[in-house]
Amino acid sequence: MMERISETAEARQVNPDPPKIVSTKTEFSFTMFLKGLTQYHSAVLSRAGLAKKECDFRTIKLSFILDLIRAIGIPENFKTELASAIIDAWRLQVPEISLEQRELELKKVMGSINSIRTVANWIERCASPINPMQLNFKVLSALPLAPSDLRSEDAPKIYDLLSGIMEYCTSLTGEGVCHRREFCSL
Repeated sequence: MMERISETAEARQVNPDPPKIVSTKTEFSFTMFLKGLTQYHSAVLSRAGLAKKECDFRTIKLSFILDLIRAIGIPENFKTELASAIIDAWRLQVPEISLEQRELELKKVMGSINSIRTVANWIERCASPINPMQLNFKVLSALPLAPSDLRSEDAPKIYDLLSGIMEYCTSLTGEGVCHRREFCSL
């Protein structure tokens, strides 16, 4: 995977062709999807006593992560490889984590949801066009993936994949990224 990402980045340097700027309609659609996704998972994760049900909590957390991966606009082979690696390494039970630690983990997942909701609100308020890879990077940055979620022998591979995909996103940001405060405000 990393070789393919590097080859793509090198090819872009030889033949630079920045990605198209996302249209307002596409931004709105992606924003609405992100808001709906975060609203749904927020409601599911807010169920009373969820932290006490380890398998339920971990299954819902995995579902949220996979939904985010499926939602972003990266090549399908990247999505498939990352999602498959996470599923293969996912731990439904983490006996070394206490109930108090799981409650803290639940708060971190809710923080991730709020972060993604903030990105969606930012897209709506931004008067300047948004680069799609910038959005992908922001969503990937907010994934609530912790090393304890994964088998220890698989965690480095997954973090390398994720890092490579994020590097791919940043290599394609091109022009049109909203950096100026007068156009956007969080």
